[in-house]
Amino acid sequence: MINNSEKVRKLLFALKNAQPCASSPTIPVMRDGTVIATLKVLTKIDIRDQKIIRLLSSWREKNQRWFPSQFRVTIRGTARWAKKLVIEKEDRILFFLLDLHGKLIGHMGLYRFSTNYLSCEIDNVIRGARIYPGIMTDALKALLGWTQKTLGLKKVTLRLFSDNTSAIKLYARCGFKLSHTIPVWRYKDAHTTWWDEKEIPKVKPKRFFTIMKKKLP
Repeated sequence: MINNSEKVRKLLFALKNAQPCASSPTIPVMRDGTVIATLKVLTKIDIRDQKIIRLLSSWREKNQRWFPSQFRVTIRGTARWAKKLVIEKEDRILFFLLDLHGKLIGHMGLYRFSTNYLSCEIDNVIRGARIYPGIMTDALKALLGWTQKTLGLKKVTLRLFSDNTSAIKLYARCGFKLSHTIPVWRYKDAHTTWWDEKEIPKVKPKRFFTIMKKKLP
């Protein structure tokens, strides 16, 4: 009998590699019973498209402040990240959000599945185009429904900076509850600035991570 971890790993692999499997690579995003957008799995075929890589790079650059690390974003670096840390990463999947005309307007995904693959983190939620008010809420609800029904997960968590108030409101609308906060300290080298839970003695933390959780039905 296949346990949930084997089932999920095989399904994520098939979806990301555009192979036939038990799940569609798209998720309808609904509002009041009507499809208003679509979530589509980012595949190994997609990352060969330079337009997609440039778009991913642009969105990452514009949203640097909300990531734990900030660095010079490049097309080559984004392509490498998409290949090594999304497509080839066993416990990660990313979905593009497309409007009804096929325009890419954002992305969101799942990452860091638990050992038994019954929980994971919401990952890389970015609104690339500031259009269609409320659509990120509808999209995240659709992703959560797919996560529960298709993957059989029981819980999802996430972490974000506590000063990202608009994102906290988004997650609250989707049923996430505040768990706790974690102080983080700013580190820097020649190429990267990052925020880490490792304490710097006698230095007060200037930012915090907020941890939120949601149980799935």
